[in-house]
Amino acid sequence: SLSLLHSHIDCGFLCTENTVQSTTSAHVVHLGMTTTINCDYNKTSEKETFRVYLRREQLLCSYFHQLKSWRKQSCKENIRLIWIPETEEVSFELVNLQINDTGVYTCAVERLTPPPVQTLGNQRTSLHVIGHCFIRYLGDITASHLYLYFFILKILLHLAYCFFVLFCRLNSKTKYRLFYFCILIQYCS
Repeated sequence: SLSLLHSHIDCGFLCTENTVQSTTSAHVVHLGMTTTINCDYNKTSEKETFRVYLRREQLLCSYFHQLKSWRKQSCKENIRLIWIPETEEVSFELVNLQINDTGVYTCAVERLTPPPVQTLGNQRTSLHVIGHCFIRYLGDITASHLYLYFFILKILLHLAYCFFVLFCRLNSKTKYRLFYFCILIQYCS
């Protein structure tokens, strides 16, 4: 995963400071399974109240943390918040994933108080959900055909070796030039 740390201050109607820890990751998950999207953020920052949310084109889940307790603002039914108080790690668990859950998810952590509002982390996760047909197809190839493919490949390498050895013996001038190639083919087969 990639990690960047940058800071800037935006002042307009409301003054906000952004010290963002930004990371990117990718997940490939089977249909109906569960995955966890981590929310990496700057844990050293002072934060009385902060918000964590998960988005994919639109807001999927949002929680507020204040006075050592969490308050759910809104959340889709297949998403739940995971909080580890000892390490202050936060993540979202997505359960019973479907093909249409494929996409790029963004998890962000924002400090609300003390002011100014500050973005502490921004994690982008590319999620790809693969279906059972694709899995079964790969399983069938692996189980029943892999040995046959290797057997055919070995026969082809042996035939190539035999032709090159025959060529080396018939043409004495190229015997030494192709000698190493013949040895290589024999070694590989």
